[in-house]
Amino acid sequence: MNKKVLFLSAGIMMSAAAFAQKDKLKEATKQLETATTAAAASPDLAAISYAKAKEAIDLAVTNPDTKDKPETWLTKAGIYIGMQENPNLNADEPYKEGIAALNKAIELNPKLSTDEKVVNLLVNAAFHSFNDGVKTYNQSHYSDAYGLFKQSKTLLGEDKDKRFQAVPVVDTIRAQAVMYMGFNAYYSSNEQGADVNGKLDEAVKNLSQVKSSAYLSEPSIYLVLAQAYEKKGDKANQSATIAEGLSKFPNDKNLQALDLNLAISSGTQNEAITKMEDAINKDPKNADLYMNLGILNYNIAYPKDGSSNPKAAEYGAKAEAAYKKAVELAPDNGTYNFQLGSYYYNNASRILTVMNGLGTSKADQAKYDQLDKDKNAEFVKALPYLEKTRDIFSPKKDKLTKEQMTEYVNSLTGLKEIYARTEQTDKLAETRKLLKEVTE
Repeated sequence: MNKKVLFLSAGIMMSAAAFAQKDKLKEATKQLETATTAAAASPDLAAISYAKAKEAIDLAVTNPDTKDKPETWLTKAGIYIGMQENPNLNADEPYKEGIAALNKAIELNPKLSTDEKVVNLLVNAAFHSFNDGVKTYNQSHYSDAYGLFKQSKTLLGEDKDKRFQAVPVVDTIRAQAVMYMGFNAYYSSNEQGADVNGKLDEAVKNLSQVKSSAYLSEPSIYLVLAQAYEKKGDKANQSATIAEGLSKFPNDKNLQALDLNLAISSGTQNEAITKMEDAINKDPKNADLYMNLGILNYNIAYPKDGSSNPKAAEYGAKAEAAYKKAVELAPDNGTYNFQLGSYYYNNASRILTVMNGLGTSKADQAKYDQLDKDKNAEFVKALPYLEKTRDIFSPKKDKLTKEQMTEYVNSLTGLKEIYARTEQTDKLAETRKLLKEVTE
């Protein structure tokens, strides 16, 4: 008899436990409603209800009687996505588990995808995923960011999805998500072990999809798309993309620079000069443009392959004028001063080469004497700009970029030569000391 009583008691206890387990769904729903109501007024009170709701729903999704009910997973989605909006509970990014629960609910009952409550959860979840993607993108974790933006886009469906008509910002977020998918696909192509061609194809597909979107006005779409084509070796589409971008954003400096670089890399230097001059007309205070114009003219005057140009003097004078304007606009730029100083120094070096090739005749001697004066005049012109380069770079020599360090060393080398030729022994000794500090 006692055994039966004990068995019956155990049976009653088991039934009560099972009933309590079933009731967890109701408890979770009740606590979610309480948390939602309290959320705006008191995040602390809401956090208490969310914690109780989470505890209850975590039991409900494992209970055989409730684990296969769509409302169980829908309730979990509401709790976990709601927790993401609570500053006391969002450190572990609960929205991610909320999205999984939401997808499970829709899987169990596809009709839920059009339910107003579900649509609101889809929007909130997509926004959380999008914001997380932006944060991850800014941290340069491009592959992870790509997945977050793709998830956001997937949650929001296709363009002009009727479910989201009441939330028009969804169309913009969806388009931005696709844009960022393109950006992250492109940048992740540089990651070690990446499927470069696959990533670039993905970038082209996504950016091509949104470049003409009514919801976006982003010159960076054309910029990155053109770079993707460049990396694929597709010059035709690269050029067409830049042209299309400039037709919509004619004053975008990045697209202008890309256009100029394409012209230069294609060997059409005169075209590049024309485009550079057009850019200067639009932005006459931009020292960078003048410096680049000077470099273009200099490279035509004195080709890197060593060949001679009968119009060297003409293009050289244009280079000098452009360099001077750059220094005038940015007098404390070490690179600009170095470029102008080097221009004069190289002129002197070319004159010296001619001098060394002269004979010993009276005519050659007279020519030598004149060239010697011309050479010294170029050294005199170079001196203040090379000294300015030294003065700008020397105090921060430990923080110079590789390119700046090269310019610093070359400026000191040029100064050493000039000081030696002009017998400025004190300055020569100081320059040798500075050179030793950075070359030994």
